[in-house]
Amino acid sequence: MWKAYLEELTARIGEAGVKQRCARLESEVVDKIAEHPPTDKELLALVTTLQTTIPLYTDRKSRAAVHRVLGALGAQRPQIFARAMVVVLEGAVEAVQPRRLAHPDAIATPLAPRFVMLTWATQALGVATGVESGVEDAAWTRLVLLLARLLWGVAPAHENTRDSKARSMAHSALREVWRVVRAHAADVVGPMLDVLTGAADDHGVNAVLLGNVISAGVRAGQTAAILGRKPAIVGYVDRVLLAAKATPSYSSVHDMRAFVELIVGEFAPTFAPTMTKMLVRAPEAVLPTCLWLVRALDRQTQAQLYLDVFAEPLAATQMRSTNERVRRGAAALLTQLAGTPTTQADAERAAETISRPLTLGRYTQADHRAAAYAVLGGVRCGPGNGWAASAVLLAALLKMAGKETQEAAVDALFAAMGAHVSVVAAPENAGNSACDEALEAFAAAAQKGLALPDRSALVRQAWAESVGESLWALDAVPAPMEPLVVALAHGAEKAAAAPLASGGLLGAHVGLALALQFAPAGVDVAALAQHATRDAKSLVLWDKAVHKCVRRAECVWLLRCVQALFARGCDDRRAAEAVLWVVCRSSTATLATVRAGLRALAEMSAADAPRLWRMLAQALPAEMDRGAPAMPTLVEWADVLRAALAGADAAVLADAALTSHHAQVVSVGGTSVWIAAAQRAGIDPAELWHAHSHALTDAAMDAFDTEAGAALASDLVLIGGNGAAQRLLAQASEDIDPAALREIDAEAIAVWRTPAGQLYYDPAATTEARKPARKGEDDWAEQLQRERDRRNNAPRKLSPAEQQLVAKRQREEDAMRARVERADRGLRRGLALVRAVVRGSGSVAAANMLLLTRIVAEHAIGGGAAAAELAGGAIADALLALGTCADGLAVAMRAPLAMGLLRARGFAVPAAWAQESLELLAARVLFSLQSASSQAPLAPAGFNYVLPFMQATADAGGWGVAPTDPPQHDEYAQADPAAEQLALVVAVLAQHAKLGFDEAMPRREMLALLVQLMSAHPALLAAGRDCLVGLAEAMEGTDTAAERDALIAGLSSADSAVRGACLAALDFADMTDAPFCAAVWVNGGGRGSENPALEDNAELADSLWADNSMDAAPELATVLVPFLRNGAAEVRACAARAIGRAVAAQADAPEYAGVIDRTLQALQAAYREWLISLEPDYDEFGIVVPGTQHRADIAFARVAVADALGHIAALLTSPAQAQALVRFLVDGGVLGERDELVRARMLDAGARAVESHAEWAAALMPLLERELAARDRGTAAHDHIREGVVVLLGRLAQHLPESESARVEAAADRLLAALETPSEPVQSAVSQCLAPLARRLRDEKLAAAVELVMAAALTAERYAARRGGAFGLAGLVKGRGLAALKKFSVVDRLRAASDDRKDARGREGALFAYETLAATLGRLFEPYAIQFVPSLLALFGDPSVDVRSAAQDTARAIMGGISGHGVKLLLPAALRALDDDQWRTKKGSVEMLGAMAYCAPKQLSVALPSVVPRIVEVLTDTHAQVADAARRALVRFGEVIHNPEIQHAVPTLLAALDDPAAKTDAALRALLFTAFVHYIDAPSLALVVPILQRGMRARAAATKRNAAQIIGSMATLTDPADLAPYLSALVPQLRFVLVDPVPETRATAAKALGSLVRRLREERFPTLVADLVAVLKSDASGVDRAGAAQGLSEVLAGVGIARLEGLLPEISANCGSARAPVREGFMMLLVYLPTTFADDFQPFLPSVLPAVLSGLADENEQVRAAALRAGRILVASFAKSAVDLLLPELLASMHHAQWRIRHSSIELLGEFIHRIAGVSTTRQAERESFQVAAEGSGDDDDDEEAAMSDDEEEAQGMAASVNLRQQLIENLGEDRCHEILASLYVARSDVAAMVRQVSFSVWKTVVANTPRTVRECLPQIMDIVLGGLAAEAYDRRTTAARTLGDLVHKLGEAVMSRVVPILETALRGEAAGGAGGSIRHGVFIGLSEIL
Repeated sequence: MWKAYLEELTARIGEAGVKQRCARLESEVVDKIAEHPPTDKELLALVTTLQTTIPLYTDRKSRAAVHRVLGALGAQRPQIFARAMVVVLEGAVEAVQPRRLAHPDAIATPLAPRFVMLTWATQALGVATGVESGVEDAAWTRLVLLLARLLWGVAPAHENTRDSKARSMAHSALREVWRVVRAHAADVVGPMLDVLTGAADDHGVNAVLLGNVISAGVRAGQTAAILGRKPAIVGYVDRVLLAAKATPSYSSVHDMRAFVELIVGEFAPTFAPTMTKMLVRAPEAVLPTCLWLVRALDRQTQAQLYLDVFAEPLAATQMRSTNERVRRGAAALLTQLAGTPTTQADAERAAETISRPLTLGRYTQADHRAAAYAVLGGVRCGPGNGWAASAVLLAALLKMAGKETQEAAVDALFAAMGAHVSVVAAPENAGNSACDEALEAFAAAAQKGLALPDRSALVRQAWAESVGESLWALDAVPAPMEPLVVALAHGAEKAAAAPLASGGLLGAHVGLALALQFAPAGVDVAALAQHATRDAKSLVLWDKAVHKCVRRAECVWLLRCVQALFARGCDDRRAAEAVLWVVCRSSTATLATVRAGLRALAEMSAADAPRLWRMLAQALPAEMDRGAPAMPTLVEWADVLRAALAGADAAVLADAALTSHHAQVVSVGGTSVWIAAAQRAGIDPAELWHAHSHALTDAAMDAFDTEAGAALASDLVLIGGNGAAQRLLAQASEDIDPAALREIDAEAIAVWRTPAGQLYYDPAATTEARKPARKGEDDWAEQLQRERDRRNNAPRKLSPAEQQLVAKRQREEDAMRARVERADRGLRRGLALVRAVVRGSGSVAAANMLLLTRIVAEHAIGGGAAAAELAGGAIADALLALGTCADGLAVAMRAPLAMGLLRARGFAVPAAWAQESLELLAARVLFSLQSASSQAPLAPAGFNYVLPFMQATADAGGWGVAPTDPPQHDEYAQADPAAEQLALVVAVLAQHAKLGFDEAMPRREMLALLVQLMSAHPALLAAGRDCLVGLAEAMEGTDTAAERDALIAGLSSADSAVRGACLAALDFADMTDAPFCAAVWVNGGGRGSENPALEDNAELADSLWADNSMDAAPELATVLVPFLRNGAAEVRACAARAIGRAVAAQADAPEYAGVIDRTLQALQAAYREWLISLEPDYDEFGIVVPGTQHRADIAFARVAVADALGHIAALLTSPAQAQALVRFLVDGGVLGERDELVRARMLDAGARAVESHAEWAAALMPLLERELAARDRGTAAHDHIREGVVVLLGRLAQHLPESESARVEAAADRLLAALETPSEPVQSAVSQCLAPLARRLRDEKLAAAVELVMAAALTAERYAARRGGAFGLAGLVKGRGLAALKKFSVVDRLRAASDDRKDARGREGALFAYETLAATLGRLFEPYAIQFVPSLLALFGDPSVDVRSAAQDTARAIMGGISGHGVKLLLPAALRALDDDQWRTKKGSVEMLGAMAYCAPKQLSVALPSVVPRIVEVLTDTHAQVADAARRALVRFGEVIHNPEIQHAVPTLLAALDDPAAKTDAALRALLFTAFVHYIDAPSLALVVPILQRGMRARAAATKRNAAQIIGSMATLTDPADLAPYLSALVPQLRFVLVDPVPETRATAAKALGSLVRRLREERFPTLVADLVAVLKSDASGVDRAGAAQGLSEVLAGVGIARLEGLLPEISANCGSARAPVREGFMMLLVYLPTTFADDFQPFLPSVLPAVLSGLADENEQVRAAALRAGRILVASFAKSAVDLLLPELLASMHHAQWRIRHSSIELLGEFIHRIAGVSTTRQAERESFQVAAEGSGDDDDDEEAAMSDDEEEAQGMAASVNLRQQLIENLGEDRCHEILASLYVARSDVAAMVRQVSFSVWKTVVANTPRTVRECLPQIMDIVLGGLAAEAYDRRTTAARTLGDLVHKLGEAVMSRVVPILETALRGEAAGGAGGSIRHGVFIGLSEIL
């Protein structure tokens, strides 16, 4: 078992996922070790496998998991584990750290693997501690040595590297070993010491561990064990450490000090001999070791050791060595030993031993003497009498001072003297005569030294430095030293005159510093300070004097001078520059001078930080701009800032913020310098931000283009959080102005790039080039002058005109340059601030991602080409930076999204990102987003980052070209990629709509995007509406005004469905804060439109208005006027009606009249504004102004103004208002408008006004009559005005009193004259006016009028006159009634004219008259119209084109008003004519039938089912004109379709009707991909149904499937009455598709049939159910029965559950029929019923489940297959809801006598388990697992398990990942779960191989650990086994026996303790229950099997 598992583990151990591998190691491997302890070989193999993780696992969690596995192994088999670890680690360590290496520095391999091996060895040491064999065990010894070797290689990293990670690992290694040793100290200290000291060790490999063990042992109280092995340890130290040829590492000696501390008294005699010997043999190697060891000694021991052992060899020999390392080591050891004598005698002896070689001249080299002087300077005595030793040493040094001349030695000597003078001159020694004498001696010598000539300048400076160093730290100058200070001060005064004189600078600085510090008597300190700070040649501040200070002492005293001057109030910037030069610019700087300079800055800052910063504010940035410090290894600019801000307060820190973020600081010190300075000052950075936020943000924004500004902004975000980020981003949003950027063109950018003062375009040069060439002498002279000027580069002299042009152009270019510069600066600063916020804090940036993406995506990218040109790659950088904060978004998607957005907006991207097309990129990214979001929505930050790309996709309408001319069969047809992308956008939006409650989401953008998508893509309307409403619902209570505005903007959409969706969404918004919403009121204007969609929207709008308590304010009507210019006709119409409603709403208001006046004025003003000139504009030079040519007339807006005037015409309240309106129409020239429709609508508005207010006729008539009496202007516009006035006059005349008959007749005459106007709207208006006037005319006047218009209609030459005559006739007849037709023989005369074959005009005029009479009289004229139809049919074929056109118009008018009875009268004749042999008759009939498109909707629905199919047939007529007429007729039907979706697809549908073979697929696909949101009307059905019929007759399954799917969808979108006439044709064809061989096609047809039945009810399908049942009972093919079963299930679902209840007995009975086809057919019905009825089918399970289970054992294979499918469907449908019904039946069937039933039951149980646990599996995957199992199947269980081991382990991994068993327990309970597992376990031993295979597969998907599961389920297993052993069936007994044998094999000896008690309990239970002997029988058989 372990062998196979180890192979798999080896293959999987390198898996990348940390969680996965940790889970595998911690649970799976550890559990397996506990359950199946490995053998010796297996344990070694497992450790070897784990050893491969050492270089692979670099994370802490994975390594910890491996340690847990090793711990489990150690706990199981400690002895074997320790040996295995030694074996594995020895080879691994040798590979990375060979034994041949003599020093740790020679190890070349990485530290991390060696550290992991050391932790393994440490863990193994802890495990091996308890091994019984103890120290004798060779493996344990090898383990200790292995650990020592690893520790020796790892520990030096603690001090030899600057890598913090390496130091951390080394420290951890030392501490880990120390802890383990200390934890087991009693057991391991002694043995480990024995091993480490006894092993051969030439290179000190064991030293580190030895010291570690000793240190841990001392701490653990094992001192006795350590001292007991003292000889061995001493020997080791002597032999390995002290006698080493090379210096051991510090780690090797460090912990050995614990041993030295134990033997302090014995240290000298123990180690002195070896040390003395090695100081001679290998001083370089032993000196560091000696130094590290003696540091553990006390002072007395060190002093004694020095005097007795080291004094002579060190002072006499090693201090004179030529090896510098030896000298340094000797000096360090001497200083350590001799530097702290405890008594004066010891100090004198120490001084004697060191000074003797000096006095004897043995130190011949200056560096030897310098080292000796340094040692002497470090000698100190103990507290109390230290002055005495210093006095002695000072006297000795004074003797040497006069002899030393070498610089290095002089410096050391005088430094030593100064150190001892400081001790002697200390305040506590004041009054001490000995000290005074020593000081006087020193002063006397110093006086001489200071007076030395310039040739001894070196010594003189040394004396000055010595004096200064000795006094500087004192509070007061001792009396003996005062003359020295005065002398030095006078020297400084003298040097101030010539600061650069040789040898005078150091002394001058010392004197100046001491004078300023102590102010001695006799020195004018003020004057001296003034000299030092003078402007020219200052002793301290002059840069040349400063640069002269190159030595350490010179720099230090310069700094002290600066400090002294600063203390006296100096604020000269040069003082700061001097300090900065010493610290950062001196090329001779040392660590000491740098530290002194930093210390000086810190002290000055502590004294007066504001003054110091004022000095540094300019100097420091200037120095940093010069670059890094001269000695970057010693100092960084960050160090300077830390020192300068050491004492800073909040104000100083605020001032220093920008400087603290200089590029030099950021690149080296990091951006935390400033924050750290604030923290050191005790100032909370957040409080600093709040106190100085304005100053800090201003500083950052002003310096945005520098790295300092960006770094400061980032730090402000870090400390200020959201407050700082929002302030910065608000500025960025303001800076980047997309509108300004879009206004910048290429010329402006070119001008901006041209240097200032230079013209990009020189108009003078252009003028010169355009000058015509002149001839003659003057021209020759001018040419010579130009050539001379050109050679001399002299500018050409400009004429005054040219100068004016140049000046004008210069001003223009300056303005351009300034505009571009502003935009460029704003763009760059905005992007810089964005990047700063992201860099400052990822969490803050994520919280503000909404604003960040708006700035970058909307503002910057929205700037277009100019932004791309100006910003370059900065926009891409900002986008990519934002991606780092896109929480929740996969990292791999961030860069593609950014690059895709840039490409979509036209920005350039790197070539690598442009290789993938936008189509593929969008599809890939959007699909990934949709897939990820379906699992869990993105966090707001991630979604904000995603949305701009989705917006760009929507703006582009998607990418990719939709397929054109698709193939006939569309199984492989390509979908529209752009549509798919947009659908994915909506899907992603829908998955995030539920997060609308979060204000961090881009809710405004989401709302706007959804409105945009719905408006532009009707197919997305349904999904978009759901998403929009869902988002608004989630936003409820948190919405903002901007978000509401996004929805309100959608209320102006052209699509009524979009407006409805926005209204529904606004229902969740709070709009109570606004007095009214104009857009909502506009949508309320849909009332009265007779458009169902507009009516619904109006209802929603009114409800919204009322719910939010809005008020129709007086100004509402004027606010609505701009909506009249909306691009959508529906919106304009609603707005016009809404204006009328708004005015009417003020009817009760006192200012009602004023509202009307203001509304009229607003409408008139809008009209004038929108009546634009179509002529272009010209500039001063007569050139067309760009953009003014080809203007588009917005007549539609003026039409809307006319409609609005019409709606308020009836609401006028005074004659003055009516007069104002009429004047506007007449005097304002509106009735003479250039657009005919505007004129007609305006005339209609005026007519409404005069008709509504006839009582004001007296006030209005004069206005109209005056216009008619005016002189004719002779223009077309004036003619139109006069015609309109005539119409208005006619409308008024009908309201004149009876006494005004003359005026009435005059008005009638004018109207009759106006009929000749060539404007049909005018003629129609005149006709309407004539009708009421005709009633008031005298008979003779009427007869004359009729005769006039009849003559005009039939004989007039002009077309307009004939049309006018027809309109006039209709008006007169309407006024007098039908009697006038007979009285004046109108019909007879018209019929005669229409039959006159010679007079085409007469025929046309007669048709005009019929048309106008039918339109005017309506159904009153229907009898005459029907009589005229035969003549009309003949006129369709008239030779005259005009007559044929008039016939079509007449037919349209007749059909438009005909009744249903009339249709029935017309149809037979028209349809019969289609069969006529004459093509003209056919054509006329077709055109007549085509005119039926204009029937009323009710009549149209009656006619279309009969008309359209016949017209479709005529499409194939042999005569081209007949076929063309049929096409035109179908086009007319398409024109009257009201469904917008079908209307959009009409061309495609007509093409399919015309060419069904090639175009049917395209039409079906167009319908299928259309999202219907409106009902399908009768004309739509008439066009669609023939195509569907053709599709269902096609051969291609996909075509039939599409047609059936459309039928199913139409059933829910169509009025049943409209669809009913087509059922007789559609249902048989659906029945035909039901038997298609393709299952998907059958399923679609079945669903369509169910939809029809559900919608139209069963009464329309009386025999359908019986017919389908008959097919199930027939001997038809299996495909036929499957289709019938599926169709019947859908039909029953449509009919209702009651119908199924009645049919269920018949279904159950036929499942057991004697005929196999019948059984199969009804079993197939049980396959489909559960999915069709869903939960409603659950009550029928008890009735159908027995039939299904019995079918599993049917003799017919097809029946068995159908039964298994039915069982799977039942399990899949009801696994969770009907557990109590399904589970008992399945478990019982697992023990059935029929093996097929057992096999199928187990399969179903597997499905049941996965459904319960919520895991989706496919049957194909199960079949593959069964096949794998079958390859190894056999009778032996062990063989089967071995063959399936690979699959079992795979299943275990799945079970571990989904925790399937835990889900079972939670959903079913533990008892049921154990019962299932017990049944499965028993089935594993079934006699049938197929049963065993499937049981193994199911078992391993549930169980990860078989032994543990068997133990848990053992009682349930034994219950089944006992029942099986006692069963009569042979198969059950055999299965039970094999199961029991398997249990015995697995449990081993535990079987007696576990199984036998269960058998005893069963026996007792049977006896108590009084049952028969079956259980007892089974128990005895079981016992026999066990034995």
